[in-house]
Amino acid sequence: MNCGMDEATMSSQTTSDHDSNSSNNNNDNSLPPDHNNGNDTTPINNTNQNSPPLEEWEIRRDDLKSQGDAHFRSGSFPAAILSYQSALDLDPANHILLSNKSAAHLANGEKSKALVDARKCVEVMPEGWVKGHTRLAAAMASLGRFGEAAGVYQKVLAEIDGGNEVAKRGLEDCRRKERLANEEREREVKRVQMELDREKEEKERRKKESLEKAQQTNGPEVTKCKNDRVSGDEEDDLLDDFFSEVEKVTEKKKIPDNSHDNHSQSDNNSKNGDQQNSATSDGNITTTINNSNNRIKLELTNLGTSTHQINRLLQTNYEWKNLNPFYVLDIPHTIDDESIIAARYRALS
Repeated sequence: MNCGMDEATMSSQTTSDHDSNSSNNNNDNSLPPDHNNGNDTTPINNTNQNSPPLEEWEIRRDDLKSQGDAHFRSGSFPAAILSYQSALDLDPANHILLSNKSAAHLANGEKSKALVDARKCVEVMPEGWVKGHTRLAAAMASLGRFGEAAGVYQKVLAEIDGGNEVAKRGLEDCRRKERLANEEREREVKRVQMELDREKEEKERRKKESLEKAQQTNGPEVTKCKNDRVSGDEEDDLLDDFFSEVEKVTEKKKIPDNSHDNHSQSDNNSKNGDQQNSATSDGNITTTINNSNNRIKLELTNLGTSTHQINRLLQTNYEWKNLNPFYVLDIPHTIDDESIIAARYRALS
């Protein structure tokens, strides 16, 4: 079996396997550069005549790795993943198995799983093992995280192997793709801004036509009323979110009259009490509305410009990031004050 080869034989076979994989994948530009190196066919145990015999579990582990390597070379990536996982069940901290499983996940289109295995590989691998770092960078790049991937490649070149060709090509590729992603994001921001501008112009046009039609039909007094309503739209929008609060406070004002006695003095006292309660409730409503307005205005200030928010919400992989409402609202997920969440939602809208 492989673990019985001498070092020269193993080196020759490893180079041959990598070259074969490279020739099969050179035309696939959808995968990161490191993937073209294929999986690591290096035997886990470089035994010699003086080495102690392998344990039974080690023999089983090596057999499973060899099966995984064969599946990988034939393009049967799901089968390769299963073989590598079975080997890892016997040797969970084996960096070569983790590296190969990461490569198999990546080749199978399972980018997040590839990243998980690559991170584990880097945690347990020997210091200076370049393959683990380039595997991690390849997984990051596949997820569109080109800046992070470029940082890993730079670390390889600066601290481990300044002449590593895989790291050089990977760094160049990440910088190119990051530049293209930024350009695409800028185009998307411009497109969204143009769409917002068109919607605003259309809204203004419809308002103008509506006011002109009202003036022709009903005269200038009706037009003046409509103008007053239009100028108040913005303030009304700020209050919409708090109508439910107002209604709750109003409900408290309605005290049912369950007693009917013949004492006029008691009736007068009751009416005076109701009037005082009503005045207090009205004051509470006004205070609630004023506080709500101030809260929304504060949130508007915290959010900054609309251009800044558009750029934030259209970052790489925004389709997935924006599934998280706390990310969209730009607030901590631990917040438990619904009034703040409502105010931020209204301000962002």
